[in-house]
Amino acid sequence: MGHAFYFFGLIVFLTNLNFLYKFFDYMKIREWFISFQKITKKFPTDKDFKKGDYEKYKKFNGVEALNFLWIFFGVLTQSWKIFLLLISFNITISLIINIIGQFRLISKITLFIKFIVISLSIIILTINHFHLHLDLFSLLLRCFG
Repeated sequence: MGHAFYFFGLIVFLTNLNFLYKFFDYMKIREWFISFQKITKKFPTDKDFKKGDYEKYKKFNGVEALNFLWIFFGVLTQSWKIFLLLISFNITISLIINIIGQFRLISKITLFIKFIVISLSIIILTINHFHLHLDLFSLLLRCFG
């Protein structure tokens, strides 16, 4: 069961790479989405988006959902401590971005770094599961402790 979970992690990692490559396109679409909501007081339909942007928006939201699900179910694995740290990291960064403001430059950079950290964590956890078999939490504590 663990092999299937971490294999799925490889797929999540690859979708994250694609997401990071198109990150700033996503931010433009997301900014437009929220601006549209504020002005019209309704959710935009697929007809309100530019051609192709609605599909991109759905795909990018799907990537965020995949990350959340993979990390959430990772709590059931042997590396549960690392996954709890990732959940805490995710929540902390989201709170910081909400405090700063979603579409300021520093928030965009912070969100980009968040996705880089999550992507690197996914590939490290996957490589560790299949090859290294290290106690990553102890290694992390030694680095920071």
